[in-house]
Amino acid sequence: MKFFVTIFIIVVCNCSYAIDKLSQQINIEIAKFYINTRFRSQDFPSYIKTSQQLNKFLIKYYPNEKHNLRQILLHKNHINKDILIGWYYMPVWWHFWSVKETSVWREQQWQQYQNNIEQITQTAKLHDNIISINQYFTLIMLMFFSLIVIIMSCKNKKNRNNDLNDYDDQCLVIGESVIGKSHIDTGIPCQDSNFSQKFNDDWGIAIVADGAGSAKNSHDGSKFVVHKAAQVFAEAMEQTDWYQKNQLPLELDWHQFSKEQLWKVKQLLDKYADWRGVRIKSLACTVIVVIYSPLGILITHIGDGRAGYCDSKHVWKAMMTPYKGEEANSTVFITSDIWNDNINNFIESRIISEKIVAFTLMSDGCEKATFECSKFNPATNKWSDPNNPYPKFFKPVLETLINMEKNQIPAHEIQARWKKFLEVGNSTLKNEPDDKTMILGIYHGPIL
Repeated sequence: MKFFVTIFIIVVCNCSYAIDKLSQQINIEIAKFYINTRFRSQDFPSYIKTSQQLNKFLIKYYPNEKHNLRQILLHKNHINKDILIGWYYMPVWWHFWSVKETSVWREQQWQQYQNNIEQITQTAKLHDNIISINQYFTLIMLMFFSLIVIIMSCKNKKNRNNDLNDYDDQCLVIGESVIGKSHIDTGIPCQDSNFSQKFNDDWGIAIVADGAGSAKNSHDGSKFVVHKAAQVFAEAMEQTDWYQKNQLPLELDWHQFSKEQLWKVKQLLDKYADWRGVRIKSLACTVIVVIYSPLGILITHIGDGRAGYCDSKHVWKAMMTPYKGEEANSTVFITSDIWNDNINNFIESRIISEKIVAFTLMSDGCEKATFECSKFNPATNKWSDPNNPYPKFFKPVLETLINMEKNQIPAHEIQARWKKFLEVGNSTLKNEPDDKTMILGIYHGPIL
């Protein structure tokens, strides 16, 4: 498309330049003939090559003739022999017949005058033809360009409807937290929380926090953390050069930035605990922060959970490693005693510097249904964590969400269906005892 637009602009500009140059030459030739014939002189300067030079010359030496000549130039597209003799060149005609010279001289001058008129008439006709050709050519080019645009638009629409091959910087983000079976049975509130918001049309943030099951007020802590983290990261990002210049930061810069913002969230949580009159440990929760953009993804986290993305080749990959303690099902929280010289061992920050078509982040209550989390190696007689997203899980889910949006299903209904899916979408999700939180980000691009 850009190629055709460029070619069209170049051709039209070249044609316009050529015609403008030819028009100036015709104007100069007509003025030269008029001056030399009208005043029987040969003093028309040869240096005049442009309309601007011609205008200055006429103002300086022939101010009284400028109006007559301008009328001739304005009507040069209609010049013909009869009109020149009968009207526009009446001063020239009168001049020749009023000069009292020999008949031989008049005959010679009249012959030269006739030849010059024929030359100018032919030149003017040529000018008319070139202008007509240019008009037809421009019209044809416009029609051709419009046809290309229509064809490309239809092709793009077909691709979007069939296999979503177009990449769009706009991102659909949906998230929900639902209570687990064990929490329903024991009367414990949902301890998971999630939050997402856009910074602008292209950039946004998504956050998941999983409250510690052993912490009394972790459901409040997780809610506080997701909202405050979004606020803290958004305010800090607006001050960064890489965000203002719409580019991704360096790995070290992003890691340092993440630590500073998470520390601010921890300090705000301390103040919240004092205000509530509760112990800070009772607000314990993990946190995953994802900042998404058309350029890639920035992710940082404390504790466990899962996060992954689908690249432009439709390959699903993990984008974080959940922190697992020495004991089973143990991890660290934003309230843990990790804020010391060893903090880098507990905060993981990564940059996915490529265009993606989808991403996800979730609490560990969703990981068994969505990730390959355990694999037995007979050679070592040990279990490992491959940490691989299941494409077979995400593909139909993304297709369903995209179709719902394309069918213009209201946002609140999509949200309700998403919540229902996390509750009973498959047997693994339905039977999961823990709380379940998942955020999905879908760019309007190739998913299949």
